[in-house]
Amino acid sequence: MRRLPCVAVLLWLVAAVPAYAAGCGRLVISADPSYPPLHWYDGEVLQGASIAVATRVFDDLHVPYQVRYVGPLKRVLALARSGDVDVVATLKITPERTAFLAFGVHPALSNPVVAFVDVRRPFPFRDRNDLIARRGAIALGNVFGGGFDEFMQRRLQVTETSDLNQLFKLLEYGRVDYSVIGLYPGLAWMAAQHKLGHFTALQPYLTHADNYVAFSRASPCLKWLPAFDRRLGELSRQGIFAHVSNDYLAIWAKKPVLGERDGP
Repeated sequence: MRRLPCVAVLLWLVAAVPAYAAGCGRLVISADPSYPPLHWYDGEVLQGASIAVATRVFDDLHVPYQVRYVGPLKRVLALARSGDVDVVATLKITPERTAFLAFGVHPALSNPVVAFVDVRRPFPFRDRNDLIARRGAIALGNVFGGGFDEFMQRRLQVTETSDLNQLFKLLEYGRVDYSVIGLYPGLAWMAAQHKLGHFTALQPYLTHADNYVAFSRASPCLKWLPAFDRRLGELSRQGIFAHVSNDYLAIWAKKPVLGERDGP
């Protein structure tokens, strides 16, 4: 048998490395570390309802993965843009995000957006138009979906704050009339601060925008999106995830440890 020259073997190995690297090995899942109960970092692990949904689907597909804390959401998205994070669990769909992230058709979780008010200072509320003449607040970087972002930019007077603590402090001190945030993160904050009776969510909700698992368009693991979305849809129809947000809200309330904050 004719042997390949050593140089030829080395050239073959070098050429083979990009092909191997281009494959999807153990994919990296990350998330906003400060958005409980959907996803949060407790100082040791990244966990939450979003992580539970994503990992359950990948387990069913027998796809190897690693859940990795990489820092605040801004860094998570930057690494997803470059393909160093393969999957982000979970996000709302926006035009800016679809430029570098791909989403399936099935939502992973429902995260209603609400206006919280201090129970001492309620006001008549039928729909989002009743917010127009009042002062509001949002956490910096929040995206709400369902057309509310556009409505807010055009019609509402809102102050941006650095985090949930400031958001609710403005309410408590009467400096704003309402604060807008996802229902579950708002409940999680109140549970952690023992203030469930101090604030209430106005009904009806401002929007019922859903959260989706996102795949990096720069990642070779993007090939798993169709199978992931199909299995997610099957599990959702079976009601597997019907109570996952409430389950993780209870877990969070027992040990409310929060990492870095950077809007969802």
